[in-house]
Amino acid sequence: METNAKERISKMSKEDQKYHGGPIDVSFVYTPLDPNNNNQIRLLLLYPGSAGDPIKCELFNTLLDPLPEYQALSYTWGDPSNRRDIAIDGHKFSVGSNLYEALQHIRSKEACERFWIDAICIDQENSFERSKQVPRIREIYSLAQRVLVWLGRDIEPEDSKRNFGMFQKWDAGGLGDGDRSTKMAFDLVRKLSGAWQSAAVALLTANRENTSREPISVFDIIRAHLSQHEDIHISLNRRLTAEEEAPWLALGRLCWRPWFDRVWVLQEVGVSTDVAVVCGNNIISWTALLEAVGILEIHGYSQGASDIIGPMLGASKVRRMNVGKKFKDGEYRESGIGYEFLALLAQTQHLLATNPRDKIYGMMGLAAVGTQHEMMIPDYNKPVVDVYKGFVKFVLDTQNIDILCFCDGSIEFPTLPTWAPDWTYSIPRLLPSLGVIKTSLQTFSAAGETSSISRFSEDFTTLIVKGFCVGQISSLGRIQDVNQNHGDSLHFQELLDNWEAVATSPLVDNGYGDRCVAWRQLLIAGDGPGHDRRAKNAGYRIEDSAELYEEMRLSKGQSTGGLKDPSTQLKQYVRAILGWTHGCHLLRTGKDHIGLTVAHHKAQKKDMICILLGGQMPFIIRENNVGDHMLIGRCYVQGLMNGQAMDGPNWEPKLREFYLK
Repeated sequence: METNAKERISKMSKEDQKYHGGPIDVSFVYTPLDPNNNNQIRLLLLYPGSAGDPIKCELFNTLLDPLPEYQALSYTWGDPSNRRDIAIDGHKFSVGSNLYEALQHIRSKEACERFWIDAICIDQENSFERSKQVPRIREIYSLAQRVLVWLGRDIEPEDSKRNFGMFQKWDAGGLGDGDRSTKMAFDLVRKLSGAWQSAAVALLTANRENTSREPISVFDIIRAHLSQHEDIHISLNRRLTAEEEAPWLALGRLCWRPWFDRVWVLQEVGVSTDVAVVCGNNIISWTALLEAVGILEIHGYSQGASDIIGPMLGASKVRRMNVGKKFKDGEYRESGIGYEFLALLAQTQHLLATNPRDKIYGMMGLAAVGTQHEMMIPDYNKPVVDVYKGFVKFVLDTQNIDILCFCDGSIEFPTLPTWAPDWTYSIPRLLPSLGVIKTSLQTFSAAGETSSISRFSEDFTTLIVKGFCVGQISSLGRIQDVNQNHGDSLHFQELLDNWEAVATSPLVDNGYGDRCVAWRQLLIAGDGPGHDRRAKNAGYRIEDSAELYEEMRLSKGQSTGGLKDPSTQLKQYVRAILGWTHGCHLLRTGKDHIGLTVAHHKAQKKDMICILLGGQMPFIIRENNVGDHMLIGRCYVQGLMNGQAMDGPNWEPKLREFYLK
């Protein structure tokens, strides 16, 4: 079929090619793929055209071996109700408006080109075909000559305006809409990318010539190279003028485009060797964009550049998209496939998917998960609840119980058991610095060196896990309102007063010998001092936190404008507390321990604090009247995070089974 298409096209004039297909008649009908040939895909032959010309193309079945030449498109589907018609083989075919605009911009003006585009090359109405083709997506994108990332038109989408507008004035510097903004952003990316490359060469040279033991400051080198670009303005000791600020705001707009929030695009750029970013009529390389946002993050945060905080946050979104490269290169593979997949989901849970099954299926290619495990075969006919339950079984079969750390309850799927995470839950999870997945120094080992012991009931409704109870919740502090203005120091101090009253009544075994020390330590546990792996720093941190805590208390009663003349160290201290305790409330177990749990878990008095064998963190479990249990969620308990509950032989007689429903 491909050969016939080539022959027909070669005989046409450019004008004939441009308008090939004639008037659109009836709707397009797919030629089925061979179900017995896993090497077969479809490719789209896109005919040339200029702005305003109808979009004409052909669709043909072909084999990946021998490898045909083609490009792959990475884009967002957008509003499913906003659709346009194109012509495929002379027949009407409906596509989303964002894809329609992409086809208008990426088509050549002179020649036909082949593309792989999921919404067209996979029959989306055929769930069997989708299930067969999804495992091929990693291979399809990795074999493409080039991947084109379509961010949208020059005119800014309203949802991007809304997101970015939270952080910056939108009309600063006469930024305006459309091509002026996008071109300004792309020009800045090219300049920053050049500065990054110059700085990288300078850093290598400096390291070779460095004979002292003093570390070389990356910040200093970047600043030096930025200073050589008179047309790159970054705030140092002054605020930017509106004109200087405009390119940064334009770059911020770009970084907040919806493409950066989607699940599938992570794999699409992660496995590709040549990626270009297209926005309207502008194009840059993916590498240049990463280099640019790298400078924006490093330099901006090191300088506390508050006037470009919106672009800096947008830059963080872009940098997170590069996590796919790490997984493609097998950075976490030595820890086992279950761990690797869980680590990937932990870092990408904020991303969105139109189909909730794709929160799992969309990551399979990056984690190199094959379909050997019965629960990991893509099946779009399977209920979402069964897909999520199956993923738990897959991970637990690799002896990794840490998947339970992601169980926060489900509003979307009431029938989902408490032992299965709802991956559609895209709000940042409990205590974000807890390091649930061992990707940093901030790791815990509440169950020490033990291995998990678990099994499922025959009807796959109950998960039976082994562990023991270390206490019951006796009291809970006030909830920190996630919507509260963090600049309201009075509200913040009142919250801490409430927590302190709950926490510092007599404690028998807090692990520190001083209830006030335990309380202050809890507040900054997310900064690391509570971890045995950083025990050498704990004394300094605790002593330092005492002075900072008293300094913060002296600011009580100040206006909502924030703390009065706070020191830089105090600002960092308060920021650490806010980040660690956001959306949480304090818990206490009798006279033994204090800790934190996330507010939406809705923990109650008499809920059990349990250590499950093999788990990084303690868990809150509620016992029902009939002897079954509900998993409420994970928690942080001061003095129990590094295996202290496993010291000595006393814990073994306490072992029991919990029947999680």
